[in-house]
Amino acid sequence: MLMHVFSRDDKGKVIASHELLLDDIYYWTVEKTSTIVFTTKKGVFFKTAKFEELALLCKDQLEVVRTERVIMVNASNVVKYDSESGKVYFGEDLANCLWTYIATSRLMKLKSIVGVEKDIADRKSAIYAPASKKRLLNNLFSLMS
Repeated sequence: MLMHVFSRDDKGKVIASHELLLDDIYYWTVEKTSTIVFTTKKGVFFKTAKFEELALLCKDQLEVVRTERVIMVNASNVVKYDSESGKVYFGEDLANCLWTYIATSRLMKLKSIVGVEKDIADRKSAIYAPASKKRLLNNLFSLMS
């Protein structure tokens, strides 16, 4: 399915209209109240739409996961994720690839879709815990005492 989007120059001025394949989307987020920012295989594109309406539209076409309050990820493009640091990666070279965040509360949904084998967290670590603030603080205080 194709979606009409636009690109902008560095100053925010619309410079071109494009047709975007939904499969090319890595993730999207909201800029201001009604501008959706798509990060894709071919660059960054924009669309004027409401976040929830777009999520419903794409839900039938893509396997999408809400990873944060205003971030939706196309699960078919997830290469790896790290449940410890709360990151979702879209390439093999983790040091140089595109990534975004995932909330601890959203990890189970992502795991059920892309599989546990794509999780690169080191569960053998003595202080392993998902990246929730409460657990991180508890681990920090336990190390200090």
